[in-house]
Amino acid sequence: MRPAKRIRFLAVSCALSLCMVLAAFFTPTLAFFSRRTAEESAVQTFSKSAGVGDIVTFSQQDFESRVTGDDSLSGIVLSALPDEESGILRLAGRGVSQGETIAVESLGALSFIPLTEDDIHTSFSFIPVFADSGESGDSVSVAVNLSGTQNSNPIARDLSFETYLDLPLCGVFSSLDPDGDACTYKVLTDPSNGAVTLTDTGFCYTPDGRAGSDSFTYQAIDVFGNPSAAATVTVEVLKRPADSDITYTDMGQSTAHYQAVKLAEAGVLTGERIGSESFLKPELEVTRAEFVALVASVVELPLPTAAVSTGLADNEAIPTWAQPYVAAAVSSGVVYGQKGEDGNHIFRAGDTITRAEAASIIQRAARMTADGRTLTYADADAVPSWATQAVATVSAAEIMESYPDHTIRPTAAVTREDAVKMLYETMCYLQEKGEGVLGN
Repeated sequence: MRPAKRIRFLAVSCALSLCMVLAAFFTPTLAFFSRRTAEESAVQTFSKSAGVGDIVTFSQQDFESRVTGDDSLSGIVLSALPDEESGILRLAGRGVSQGETIAVESLGALSFIPLTEDDIHTSFSFIPVFADSGESGDSVSVAVNLSGTQNSNPIARDLSFETYLDLPLCGVFSSLDPDGDACTYKVLTDPSNGAVTLTDTGFCYTPDGRAGSDSFTYQAIDVFGNPSAAATVTVEVLKRPADSDITYTDMGQSTAHYQAVKLAEAGVLTGERIGSESFLKPELEVTRAEFVALVASVVELPLPTAAVSTGLADNEAIPTWAQPYVAAAVSSGVVYGQKGEDGNHIFRAGDTITRAEAASIIQRAARMTADGRTLTYADADAVPSWATQAVATVSAAEIMESYPDHTIRPTAAVTREDAVKMLYETMCYLQEKGEGVLGN
């Protein structure tokens, strides 16, 4: 069963024959959502839409249905009003003012009156007041959109993930909007054997200590207030292998935490241990030498048994620990180097690797066949011609993910967190073929 980037992260359960790699690699050195935690309640942002010139009405349910947490809404305090050239808010026929408090039972009398016959995209904000905890510190935005053009509903995708009993899982929701509108998300039903909370970029699911399958549903809502049908997030909660105990202190709400643990279990990539805590330093950039060594480990390139030159003009600049991996990559056709000013091929071991370079190395190392796909990313023109097919192939295989703005950013540096995601997906891609560190 192949895990997919963002859409599914189903890991492989199998016996591992491990060889710890790159111990010297990490030397020890000292929105869309209103946030909530398990202890506090909040209100999610939402939108209302109508046709051009129409009055937009609100209901008590519009506000109460967006409450997350156990507290109940008792009212709101208006913190910002709509653009006055677009329209005005009225309560039971009268104007309202910034700072005014509206009781929850009066919210059904709230309406937006347009002042123009043009399309309107505006918003107002409020601070929720809860029955038990009082005012929330977070202001909540309500978008108001009036348009003469029919707008389609977004499509929320079913997602599948995997995690361990003791490892909270953070992920991102996924949806497709036919009109290209941005979407916010709402949890519709809670999981049975854990808790889910919203984050700035998605959600975090915390198991309650029971292994097995769990699920919850969510909904995508576009800027016009059009909702998607419910989609399901399925989480497989597993018991850790007896020899697995790593949890990264600095991965927090990273969506790559589980993948990082799996790479450590496979002996591909370990962070650093300080006392009883493990650290990955996910924001640090990865060098070309480091990335080649990691990929060589995932695909199990045969390493030379004795000291050997890489044959590259800058061989002496390649760290001693990395030379066997680079030599193996060169001899296997994974790395060619590039021509320097003197015409000789160099590797640039200490340079930060770019996403385009990473895609090319992965494609060749995993022996992925290019099929002539056309790049459709917003910044497709920025992909170097030599990397076009590699980026298309690797992203189609869900090894390299795009950004929320539908860009691929080929010249961006690869961070350790980025590398973890790519390596994990490559490892699982090869496992399906019976190859690589998990395939034997």
